[in-house]
Amino acid sequence: MSKLRLQIKPIKGRFQNLFKTGLAFFVALGVTLSISIPGAQAEFFPNMESQQIPTWLKVYAGLKPVKKPYADFFSLMQPGYFEPENKPGMFKTYRLRTGLRGAVNSTVSYWMLFELASGPANSAVGGAVRLLDGTITLSFKPVRLQFGQTVIPFSFDETANAFNPWINYSDMSKRIYLTNHKGDVEMTNAAREMGVMAWQEFKLADKVTWLYFIGAFNGTGMRQMDNNKAKDIIANTQFNYGPLKLAASFWNGASVQGEDGRNYDKEKYEFRAVYGSHLPWHNKDKIWAMFEYQSAREDHPGDIEIKMNGYQTALGYRPTYNTLLTYRYSTYTEDAGTGKDLNIDMSSIIFQYFVANAKPTQLRLMFQYDIRDNNMNPKDENIFWFRLSGVFIHSIFGAGEKK
Repeated sequence: MSKLRLQIKPIKGRFQNLFKTGLAFFVALGVTLSISIPGAQAEFFPNMESQQIPTWLKVYAGLKPVKKPYADFFSLMQPGYFEPENKPGMFKTYRLRTGLRGAVNSTVSYWMLFELASGPANSAVGGAVRLLDGTITLSFKPVRLQFGQTVIPFSFDETANAFNPWINYSDMSKRIYLTNHKGDVEMTNAAREMGVMAWQEFKLADKVTWLYFIGAFNGTGMRQMDNNKAKDIIANTQFNYGPLKLAASFWNGASVQGEDGRNYDKEKYEFRAVYGSHLPWHNKDKIWAMFEYQSAREDHPGDIEIKMNGYQTALGYRPTYNTLLTYRYSTYTEDAGTGKDLNIDMSSIIFQYFVANAKPTQLRLMFQYDIRDNNMNPKDENIFWFRLSGVFIHSIFGAGEKK
């Protein structure tokens, strides 16, 4: 068995080198075609008319004012299958979510979302139905105020899972953005926090917008009981220039409170650049690309300091309007003061077929293969994923009354 393991790791390395070489060739091919073929720029690369995927704030908070009250019922279903390299495969319902969104008038809107399937988001309650989002937003011209439990705009993966371009998140996002560390009862925060936030989007010029967000939260994810005296302050700013988005985030708070009443600090940082959109109903461009960097530091009792950082980068190509092929490379490093850093590299190939794009139904077939290299766990296996992702929306009342 030891000889077998020694043989597997070089194979992983060869696969990773192959994918990296393929990505470099893919980029070079796109650049060459854009230069050599007349009109290829318009066909391959996003132009100024292309749209970015809307920030989750627009989706959650009903950005447009309404003439009359309205309410929509919606659901997300994600059945699928995954198979590790040397273990039995498994069919699973990854997510089964249902919710209600709407507005009372041009000032007050609301959003509720529940998880029904058993998974990381509700493992702390034994797989029972759990509230994921519950917010009320007060919209004024200079500022919008949002109260309740909601997704935090800190990462590219803040994108609602119904529209995320991959099945399996990168280790960076899992361990920095989506996870609480020592001192918290739950190991997943599902990117959600309980608190109050202020945000607004402004149009600075033609095709140029700026969005800010700042909020105060418990800092314990979906566990609504705080574990320290301090509140977490989270801020995010985004600039959109046509198809280009630049964003940066900052997170400061306390990871846990010691027996002596001392708050142990945590800090997180994030930067991302996105070019184009991975959703076909936003534009008809062939290419989209993204890069994101995250880092974090957390103090814990016993003179424990956890340092984390990583990045993910992806390039997507749309062979046809309804298909998308994406390559993603991600890396994550963690230093927990043990004298040996954890390092995980992952190469991912993702293929999507958009079966139905017309509202109110959005249906996608998704395939993903992850090639993993974990220096602390040679048994960390490559994984194949399949998922059918469906979003269904039904108007309860007030259909067509939004401006």
